[in-house]
Amino acid sequence: MNINEISYDPSNDEILGVFKNKIHVKVYDFDENPVVLIMSKKLFHKTWDNWLDGKRKYCEKWNDYCGVMGYTHIEDGEIIESDIYLNIYDGKNVKVIKPIVIKVIKFFDIHDFEHG
Repeated sequence: MNINEISYDPSNDEILGVFKNKIHVKVYDFDENPVVLIMSKKLFHKTWDNWLDGKRKYCEKWNDYCGVMGYTHIEDGEIIESDIYLNIYDGKNVKVIKPIVIKVIKFFDIHDFEHG
């Protein structure tokens, strides 16, 4: 897996847990498989600030509420071994899966905003 292909939109956060200063967030890869991102609290807040800044620019540009979605990608990180398992409900049954876990060091500062 190329971790740079994982897109992350903070506005769609599914925060799984917070352990010390690490935040665990569930996202999905292109095949809709769950992936767990582990990032520092500082990186989490920086990414949110960048996202809010991008959204503000669109709202101010049109002087209106804007339904933009802003994705960013991992610039630096690594897939790590873990003992994390997720319970996934498929509409009928609950499956226990072992997701790919990525320790994120840095996201790209620029979010790819699209009007939704």
